[in-house]
Amino acid sequence: MNDRLPTTADMTSLWARTTRVEITGTPGEPELRYDVRDAGELRELSGLLTVDLTADAFCCMCWGDLRFLLSDARGRHVEQLTLHLGSASSDLDCGRAGQFPLVHAEGLRNWLTVRGLRQPA
Repeated sequence: MNDRLPTTADMTSLWARTTRVEITGTPGEPELRYDVRDAGELRELSGLLTVDLTADAFCCMCWGDLRFLLSDARGRHVEQLTLHLGSASSDLDCGRAGQFPLVHAEGLRNWLTVRGLRQPA
């Protein structure tokens, strides 16, 4: 992504190129926590990481909670998305374009909990 706001087409193209997602901690805890390579699971995850691109983009200064490192079929890094799981809302940091609220925040929380990546609420 770049400095301009992403479009739905940008996000669709991003996920079409993605064949692997490594879910890691933030810089203080960067170890691999979960590795997604299955096409069905990638589709599910991409749907759960859908953001509301009509919302105003914003930027907080924290490291976030989890990072999603997207790679293509050649193993090249495609994008890094950072998840912020706030108490009031959850959002996804789309790089320099800013952070946007998740459309399916509760579904993503459940997905993460089932995989041991988040404590149940």
